[in-house]
Amino acid sequence: MTKRTFSLLAVTIFVILLSLPLAGLAARSDTSSSDATSRIVALSSSDEQFSFTFAPGEMSLQNGRIAVDGLTSLLRAPGAPELPYYQTLIALPPGAIATAELVINGSEQIEQVGYLNPAPLQNELDMDLSNLAEVDIDIDALALEDKADAAIYELDAYYPGERFTLSEPAYLRDLRVVSLKLFPLSYNPATGTAALITEMTVTVHFQGSDMAVNGPLTNRDDGYLQGFAGSILNFEQAGQWRHTPAPAGGASNFPTGIDTYRIAVTADGIHEISYADLQAAGMDVDNIDPGTLEMMYRGNPVAYQFVGNGNNVFESGEAVRFYGEIFDSSRYEELYEDTNFYWIWAGGTPTLAGNSSSDSGQPAATSFRDTVILEAQNWY
Repeated sequence: MTKRTFSLLAVTIFVILLSLPLAGLAARSDTSSSDATSRIVALSSSDEQFSFTFAPGEMSLQNGRIAVDGLTSLLRAPGAPELPYYQTLIALPPGAIATAELVINGSEQIEQVGYLNPAPLQNELDMDLSNLAEVDIDIDALALEDKADAAIYELDAYYPGERFTLSEPAYLRDLRVVSLKLFPLSYNPATGTAALITEMTVTVHFQGSDMAVNGPLTNRDDGYLQGFAGSILNFEQAGQWRHTPAPAGGASNFPTGIDTYRIAVTADGIHEISYADLQAAGMDVDNIDPGTLEMMYRGNPVAYQFVGNGNNVFESGEAVRFYGEIFDSSRYEELYEDTNFYWIWAGGTPTLAGNSSSDSGQPAATSFRDTVILEAQNWY
């Protein structure tokens, strides 16, 4: 085992440089996207589905790894065979749920390729960072280890087992997309054979579309989206599907389907809404049961007292009495608003104000002491 002492800065630079070959390999896998696009033929495009054929190119073996023309991404699960695959984005109509099906059109090319190297595993470093000036590091531990995953390499089966995967929807600005991965190439470590599908037809179905949703963003940065034109397979079709995500709405106690009436409050204290007030506001007071009046403020019920004879008929001279408060918020918001709003409607569940007597038969308190400090503010 070889141990040496390095400064922390030098160790950091060394680890970064060690990772560059892997990053470079991944970058090179994305440089031939135009070759992959040339191997795709669109068959149909509508609000219900998008269908295309994909025909990978020739398979070649170099340094224990397989390359296939048109497969521009690389599976790099540590311990699993490094295999190329194809990845693209599919745009969805607003609100649609995407499902996919794959049909193998061409033959399946079987080649004897022998042993394929697994994706390397970076060993974890065990360093004592108590002294940041110098650290002891095991040079051998930094080496990438080609350790095969026994669950894959000792199994007589082709990897990966699936031919495609479809991700959950996500948004690119005002476009809703899914990631589609195709795996026409698979490898059996037990037999040392690779199988390549020479042509396949893929159909992505769109179900539950809602074409009446919001339009695109107000600031349509087409230059931004044009950068994804080579990554979204049905980019031209997607232009008509641009929309903003629907706001996530929380549960509300506010009634729907019935008439509600807003009460403006500009002073703290007891307020009274009469039969005549509600009639003038448009409430059909002659055909409601006042025992079903409900009040609300900011989603919470408001207790009130009904002033009437209790015969379940709203009559002239009767009223709803409640305690209301003016708008109470930050000092800056109160510069622009001092009106609070309460809501009332019929056909709900009333919250009635109750009465309580004093304990032990003592006289009810009609006043109390309080201290109020008034200071003139002459400086702002």
